[in-house]
Amino acid sequence: MIQWTCCAGPLQQASGDPDQQDSDLRCSSRLAAAVRIQGGKLNISLQNISLILLTLSLVGCSKKESATQSSTNTAQPGTTFGDEMLLSGYSVDNRGEHTQIELRWKALRKPSADYLVFVHALDSSGAVKFQLDHPLKNSNGLGTISWKTDEASSDYFPAIPPPNTAVGAYTLRVGLYVPNPMKVLPVSRTTLPQPADGWKSQSVLIEGVQCK
Repeated sequence: MIQWTCCAGPLQQASGDPDQQDSDLRCSSRLAAAVRIQGGKLNISLQNISLILLTLSLVGCSKKESATQSSTNTAQPGTTFGDEMLLSGYSVDNRGEHTQIELRWKALRKPSADYLVFVHALDSSGAVKFQLDHPLKNSNGLGTISWKTDEASSDYFPAIPPPNTAVGAYTLRVGLYVPNPMKVLPVSRTTLPQPADGWKSQSVLIEGVQCK
């Protein structure tokens, strides 16, 4: 036997997570099975030292995994333009012979203007081959200046190249602006790709869209 003397006391503050509490209790039971207290001293057999070390390792891994999952679950996807508009997602659908784009928007606060969406179709060299700019409106046909805080709406439009422009894969450069006087909302945060040129602070990219 190896005898270690220690003072009794809490090892750690209890977690508020019920799942973590259950895990901690199971680990405590394993430790109790490996440790005997006699005359105020801890009596630990050599064969139980490995069990104690393994148990403590499992506790640390469990808490680390729990913290990682919490951080991941609270992350908000999408793109924020200024402090007004959120592009929360998009979809690209084939509708018969044509491609349809859906941009999902949400007002983070009451918008200060009627914004237009600029959509620049870029070829593989980064050149603009055509544009699909249009006013951003809700399902009632109202521009963004009439939207309320937290109002959300889907913006649908066809991605059809104009005559004499080849169908195929394009990258769509997307952002928000007011034409008169010209004002482009800056990108304050995003999870989407961005251009490497001067458009980086003002737009995001939707890559590999088959426009037809």
